[in-house]
Amino acid sequence: MTEDLSKLIDEMSPEEKILVLSYFSANREEFLFAAREAKLRYERADGYRSTGTRHD
Repeated sequence: MTEDLSKLIDEMSPEEKILVLSYFSANREEFLFAAREAKLRYERADGYRSTGTRHD
């Protein structure tokens, strides 16, 4: 399932991604939780070191 979601996100245009973020940011608590989880998962996957850039 995670792979399906990753593929869906990869196929989205920047505009679609912004709309999704806008939708989920309506519930601040859930959005902040999801953002923290995403960052932790990215860090655990060694994303920052493998790309050579940080996006915080």
